[in-house]
Amino acid sequence: MIHKKEFVISPGEMIDITGFVLKCVEESKIRQGLCSIYQPYCNCAIIVLGNKDVNIQKDVANDFARLVPPRIDYLCADDPMEESAHTKSFIAGSAKDLAVEDGCVVLGENRSVFLTRFAGEGTCTCVVTVIGE
Repeated sequence: MIHKKEFVISPGEMIDITGFVLKCVEESKIRQGLCSIYQPYCNCAIIVLGNKDVNIQKDVANDFARLVPPRIDYLCADDPMEESAHTKSFIAGSAKDLAVEDGCVVLGENRSVFLTRFAGEGTCTCVVTVIGE
């Protein structure tokens, strides 16, 4: 079963999409299987993080900014912010796969699924595919 949902997201923002993912799994009626969360944009990512303290999200965003700062020496002619966003997206990943056991996503204690955007404005479509039995 495939579900799609658009999210409006700004650069540097992390949106908790766990509720959407859990609803997709519930609606699928899959008891054992796999839940794949994907976003098709080159400047966004899907991240699984702790949710107990909002500062975890800020710390991760700050680490990405330090690890991959915008530079003017990119070979591609895009905006340096866009180019560094492509690298951050590559590092973080466009997709995450999570196990489904007894009809529930195996996510771990105090963890959530986040959509993040590293550059650009607008919407981002998340695609959740649930397969199994």
